Amino acid sequence: KTAGSKILFVGRIEYNKGVDLLVEALARLKGHVPDVELICIGSPNQQFMRTLNYQISQLGIGESITMIPPLSRKELGLHYLSASVVAVPSRSETQSTVLMESMAAGVPVVASDTGGNSMMVVENTTGLLFPSGHAEALFQSLKRLLTDPPLLHAMGEAARQRHAELYSLERTGADLRRVFRQIAGNFH
Repeated sequence: KTAGSKILFVGRIEYNKGVDLLVEALARLKGHVPDVELICIGSPNQQFMRTLNYQISQLGIGESITMIPPLSRKELGLHYLSASVVAVPSRSETQSTVLMESMAAGVPVVASDTGGNSMMVVENTTGLLFPSGHAEALFQSLKRLLTDPPLLHAMGEAARQRHAELYSLERTGADLRRVFRQIAGNFH
């Protein structure tokens, strides 16, 4: 596949995670990015998979989607590194580990504006946010990134920098040391 055409989804494959919205957006993307592919990594909800497989069949895009069961951290890391963009289309979310992993790998994200996503994604800098539950807005966001390689690259670099500034082990360790010193100071 050419650069800029691989969408990665990581998470439980179920309704709440918005995979059906992603499949709908992928079908629309095929007209703009013909070699686009979607890699879904995670445990499937069997009942939801029946509905999703029907949707994929009706849209005729089965050849563009690969479903992969959960992987080791190392194997998952390789998929992040080869992704053009990571999609987090959840209908509800607390704090997404997938967003942090994407940022660490330098991959821009397209995420729903629910829960912690809007606090982690810097709109138009590290990725794009779209209204939760809206396949059209997800499609437009993915199209914007996948048809603009310089923007895709710039957002990936910004994501990597933001991760280093906010979530790296060094930063987290320094923050923890500061908190422990404050706590210890309260006992003197």
